[in-house]
Amino acid sequence: NDALGHAQGDAVIMRLAASLRRVARQDDCVIRYGGEEFLLLASGLSTADLPAWGERIQRMIAADAAGPDFTVSIGLAAVAAETYALDALLASADRALYAAKAGGRDRFMLAAD
Repeated sequence: NDALGHAQGDAVIMRLAASLRRVARQDDCVIRYGGEEFLLLASGLSTADLPAWGERIQRMIAADAAGPDFTVSIGLAAVAAETYALDALLASADRALYAAKAGGRDRFMLAAD
């Protein structure tokens, strides 16, 4: 937004949302969570499934990239259905997201907890 203006920033956000919808399965849910943050709630995935899922998301977004300076940082977290707590899941994914950003951006990180 600062360098290219809000119209260009909005176009990037719309392209990212479209990419996430293409990655999402029929029962998944894509939500814009903050200014440029999105949630993709995907049921039926275990912690072991997350690396492949993260790679799939990155490939789709890279194929749809808005330009050479476009990067995406992803925090991935899973929770067992019997211990499901949305606030804990979001906090875990958020910590992983910030770890991805701190690690150099344009990557995904798995939640450590």
